[in-house]
Amino acid sequence: MKALFKVLSTKICTPATLKKAADNKIELIEKPLITIQHTADEGIWQQMMKAFEETDQNALFVFTSSNAIRSLKKVMEQKGYSWPDKAEVACLEGKTAFLASSLLNANIRCTGKDAESLSNQIMLTIRKNRQIFFCSGTLRGDLLPDKMEKAGYTLQEWKVYETRIEPEKFPEIYDGYLFFSPSGVISFLFANDWPDNAVAVAIGSTTEAALKSSGISPILVASSPSEESLIDELIKYFTKQHT
Repeated sequence: MKALFKVLSTKICTPATLKKAADNKIELIEKPLITIQHTADEGIWQQMMKAFEETDQNALFVFTSSNAIRSLKKVMEQKGYSWPDKAEVACLEGKTAFLASSLLNANIRCTGKDAESLSNQIMLTIRKNRQIFFCSGTLRGDLLPDKMEKAGYTLQEWKVYETRIEPEKFPEIYDGYLFFSPSGVISFLFANDWPDNAVAVAIGSTTEAALKSSGISPILVASSPSEESLIDELIKYFTKQHT
């Protein structure tokens, strides 16, 4: 089936996503614009492992990225630590929640589709004096920690992974662009101007805000933080625009 639309994805997609796009006459061109690696700061890992030993077993761990879970799991395995049995997790829906369950075998207390809805759920269900650890990256957004601290919560933050932008100039103009994080937006715009008549698709409201602040439109937002939802929004958009 010949593709009618060419779309740039700023990260590598799953085979299922590529197939779904192709089945709907969309060719996805994959060009990762950021790289992720777990932090090399040994001091952070020492603090975390010490907290695993000394912390209240009923602590809450907050994740707004699946990258944080992967980094934490890798170091736990290297250092021979297990997930605290009674600890709970608050995290984003989709891949992040899936990895919290499958990699950490953690009890998920609450989820949200983006940082704002997750912070709201935490404040509805978690008492303010509970021990809370926020596992983040070096380029994380401010919305969740700022909102919770203003509401009287105390978060101990560990930046467990590093995000590095990898800008690339794209001479070709695409019909659409998929963005999975604000960092991806920053990396793309570092080397490219936004093309006319192209649509941006954001995985959540934080990424949408990064696009809006750069004057980009139109912007579609996935109904849930997943590749499948991104493609669904794109299919609906192209169908509406070309019928």
